[in-house]
Amino acid sequence: MFPDLLVVLVMFVALGFDYTKYKNLGRQTRSNKAAMISSIALLLGLAGVLGQFSSACCATATPTTYDGQLVLTPLTLGFKALVFALALFVIQFAKPQVPNKHVSEYFSLILLSTLGMGFLITAQNLIMFFVSIELISLSLYGLTAFQNDKRYSVEAGIKYFAIGGVSSAFLLFGISYLYGATHALNFDGIASAIETAPSSYLLIASLCLVVGLGFKIAAAPFHLWAPDTYQCAPVPVAAWIATGSKIASFFVLIQLFGPILESSVDRDTLIKGLVIVSVLSMVLGNIGALRQSCVKRLLAYSSVAHAGYMLIGLIAANKDGQVSMLYYIVIYSFATLGAFAVIGIINNRLGREAYISDFNGCWKQNPRLSLLFLIFILSLAGIPPLSGFVGKLYLFMAAIGSQPEIASWSDGYYWLIAVALLMSAVSLYYYVKVLKAFLVSNDTPGLPKLTIGKAEGWGLIILAILVVGLGIYPTGLIEFISSSL
Repeated sequence: MFPDLLVVLVMFVALGFDYTKYKNLGRQTRSNKAAMISSIALLLGLAGVLGQFSSACCATATPTTYDGQLVLTPLTLGFKALVFALALFVIQFAKPQVPNKHVSEYFSLILLSTLGMGFLITAQNLIMFFVSIELISLSLYGLTAFQNDKRYSVEAGIKYFAIGGVSSAFLLFGISYLYGATHALNFDGIASAIETAPSSYLLIASLCLVVGLGFKIAAAPFHLWAPDTYQCAPVPVAAWIATGSKIASFFVLIQLFGPILESSVDRDTLIKGLVIVSVLSMVLGNIGALRQSCVKRLLAYSSVAHAGYMLIGLIAANKDGQVSMLYYIVIYSFATLGAFAVIGIINNRLGREAYISDFNGCWKQNPRLSLLFLIFILSLAGIPPLSGFVGKLYLFMAAIGSQPEIASWSDGYYWLIAVALLMSAVSLYYYVKVLKAFLVSNDTPGLPKLTIGKAEGWGLIILAILVVGLGIYPTGLIEFISSSL
């Protein structure tokens, strides 16, 4: 808890910043100072988590805290450190343009959501799980509606809040049934009791949890909030929803459903349900993205499709599937955060949402920014040798390998992989459409040469290096996840 307490303490300092002698400074000056305070909080928290990670790697027993509410293994601490590091990037991208005068609240809500994601990743108890997911959700609802002088932003925040409330109800309903079936709140106790639990209770619990968590990861048909929220929220907030929130949600999805899919008598029924959600996400996400001209909305539908790809790892119902799913969410987060950061820079310059046509000829005035954007988009499209290609390949191989006895293309998961490959080919069209405007169009550039801050520039370069590096050498990350799971 030490790193979290550090972040909480500094978060209150950031929260009170607008009410000190600095309150009369300009918005950008206050934003720079609040961002610096928030960055210090995250760096201190990250150092603390890395210290715990080092201790956990050397420890022989699994340390838990608060009567088993939180579990601190190398894997949970590694992903918690990843969330803190991504939040650090988000703070740098959020600094140049705060949506309104409430600078302190803006950065404090980002820190609060980061804490919630860290708690959710280390949660080992159903109550802790629900409290953490609500902490994340409430922070993100507020951040989505933060452009309070724009009606569409407030509408998106209200819609996100209303649909999120329904998803929380499903989650709570699923938790109550899971507790009723297993008489355990702790994840280890639930895993031990699953084989003897009443199958009807377990099935209802699983379906409710799929619906509740389906909203959180924006999987179809629970994705309707995502396009409006991504488009109308401030760009750094949309990036944070698409990355940090998804990492935490997919992580807990594996923790909850891993044991259920291994031991439940209704395993086949659950897998069929997950297959339907995965296929719907891939099809609706990619087809929805084809029609978009707003780049943020295009990435929203793209994130729905990527949720479908990632669910293939869960459907495999084995360790390789879980490892591939966690690897994919990491590399997807790097590429998505980078793409959103580039869009944020362009939005700030335009003073409105960027459309694909705004990117025409951008490479002439901004070649370095165009090159970075190219790397992020090609990784999302799954083009080798970038990490997006390795992630998809590993997901598909895990699904095929989970049924080695299947030889026919019409059996097993071969048809599911065929759908995923077809949808990946469809996705190339809209990704290439964006890149064509950026890199190939000979139209007169609509954008002048853009000025990029040092922190933003270095953030983009580091994310691009990670996207390329994890594609060329994925072994280190995959081996770490596999040995820690």
